[in-house]
Amino acid sequence: MRGNTVTASLRSVMTRTRPLWQYDYGQVLVFADVTLPPSYEVHFANEPHGTATTAIGDEHGVEIPDIYLTTGKPIYAWLYLHNTDSDGETEYSVMIPVERRATVSDQPPTPVQQDAITQAIAALDTAMETTAYDVADANMAKEAAENARDTILGMSAEATTLPAGSNATANYYNGVMTFGIPRGEKGEDGGISDVRLNGNSVVTDGVANLPLATSSAIGMVRIGSGLSRNTQTNAISISTASFSEVKAGNNSQAISTVMQHAATFYGLAKAAGDTTQSASSNGVGNYTDAAKDAIQMMFGIADLIAPHETSTASQAYSEGDCFIYNGKLYRATDAIAEGDTITPDTNCEQTTIMAEIARE
Repeated sequence: MRGNTVTASLRSVMTRTRPLWQYDYGQVLVFADVTLPPSYEVHFANEPHGTATTAIGDEHGVEIPDIYLTTGKPIYAWLYLHNTDSDGETEYSVMIPVERRATVSDQPPTPVQQDAITQAIAALDTAMETTAYDVADANMAKEAAENARDTILGMSAEATTLPAGSNATANYYNGVMTFGIPRGEKGEDGGISDVRLNGNSVVTDGVANLPLATSSAIGMVRIGSGLSRNTQTNAISISTASFSEVKAGNNSQAISTVMQHAATFYGLAKAAGDTTQSASSNGVGNYTDAAKDAIQMMFGIADLIAPHETSTASQAYSEGDCFIYNGKLYRATDAIAEGDTITPDTNCEQTTIMAEIARE
């Protein structure tokens, strides 16, 4: 015999156990493959929805309420763990199949069974009474909604004009809503009598003729190339040239100081033989370290911090010392004695002026 325990292995959030026989009362649900607190809640029900019964479990498991073994339906159990005294969440769901079987009609129920049956009948009576009240309330609400709908569908509206200065009115009678809307006050005669530009009238026969601006006279202007207008504030501003326009020598647009800086740097980088600086770099500071190092090498800045060497070291170098080899800056990775062969990637590595400044 398997005894009165059924085990649920909680290796996943949803699992099922071996089946139980209908009417096998006194069953205990035991959880495996999980660490639980000393006490915990388990909610039982015969349906995945509706009302569940709460049972408290401990290290030995949790008793399955006998009432759920009388129906022959599957038993659903939800393991509910508290985070605080008032908060918690459902951690696992367990489904326990129940095999139906015939009941013994000539054997009176045990006291535990009778108590479970009594509880079930009481719960059923309460549910039926509550359902009856809910049905009655629903029918009343439905009837009220239908009456309101019929009233609204049968309504019509009319509008009448009232004298200026009157108060607006609204009246509902016999399915008709009547609105009284007062006339607006008559406004004063408007119009513009004159339009002046720089103190002089530009109106002829009631029409304002605005002249075009010249170098010596105020007038209308058109936004042309090199200018732009903010559609929100109508402010006019100068459009600056793009990097490609600066590179092409296009003088139709103004060149900003930022663009001048970028164009100058790009030209220096190309003159220094750098290939990493993109022509699309059009902002101050958007420069590659290789480009900056190439420019500094071109201007001889590296000569200030490192001597020139050939394939044979002319002097001794400690690890970390710098020298110029084949026109590039190198840093000794091992100690190099005078007369040793300089071998890149063996006893030295290529570096940059910026890297060495940062290292200092």
